[in-house]
Amino acid sequence: MFCVGFAPPAVLLLGQILGRLHDLSFEMTPEYKYRIGLSYGEVHVLHIQGNGYSEWSTVGEPIHIAKRLLEIGSMQNPNPVCAALGLSVANEEPVLEVTERLRYLLSMVAGFASRYDHILNREPQELKGVGLGLWALLQSKDQQ
Repeated sequence: MFCVGFAPPAVLLLGQILGRLHDLSFEMTPEYKYRIGLSYGEVHVLHIQGNGYSEWSTVGEPIHIAKRLLEIGSMQNPNPVCAALGLSVANEEPVLEVTERLRYLLSMVAGFASRYDHILNREPQELKGVGLGLWALLQSKDQQ
């Protein structure tokens, strides 16, 4: 599960990471198949320390969205890899604006040079414990 507060260079880097994970999945087939949940938004990084203890943690809505995307039915059988990129649809935010933001992110992460095709879910759907979400499924061009 990846969760990045995207700035354009980070989005481009994420596209490269997805490309390498794609290649790795085909190198490891059939031993290891995996799913990737991606989300966009503000997260907070915390460093928790104690006597003999140190841990980094992240909190924020995008973390929950990325996790819930892994539960989508079409994500259950990666062949050998699949991903979903999703955004929260806040009550006061028009769906069209969220859709445009998602399309922009997809153009950077899974654009014409990507190893993935994407299918945009056009209607927001309820994500358990998160609220309404809009996402796109990313499937390997090689598995079709």
